[in-house]
Amino acid sequence: MGFETQIREALKELESAGLRRFPPRISGAQGPEVELDGPGQVPVGTEAVYDVFVTYNEEAYPNDEIAEVKYLLFDATGAMVASGLAEPVEDGQFQVVLGTDTTGQLAGGSN
Repeated sequence: MGFETQIREALKELESAGLRRFPPRISGAQGPEVELDGPGQVPVGTEAVYDVFVTYNEEAYPNDEIAEVKYLLFDATGAMVASGLAEPVEDGQFQVVLGTDTTGQLAGGSN
């Protein structure tokens, strides 16, 4: 499983858990969609920036209706290396910055 796939799965899991605790104030059968944009491979010890987009019906989801966006980073063995909150950028957009100290904890060749 690739690094980006692991991040996407973690975001989906967090989205699902968050929506159960904080139901969105929207109507319709389907809730918000979350999309992750960022590098699929990150050299060990370099900064990596990921943008998280939250939309509903192809419109940016209002940030004042989102309690928080969390991230979890796992290494190739499945051990959690880091976690934290994504920073809001604008409605429907958040950003996760993995600093050099964080990516430096990952082993070369990790997926």
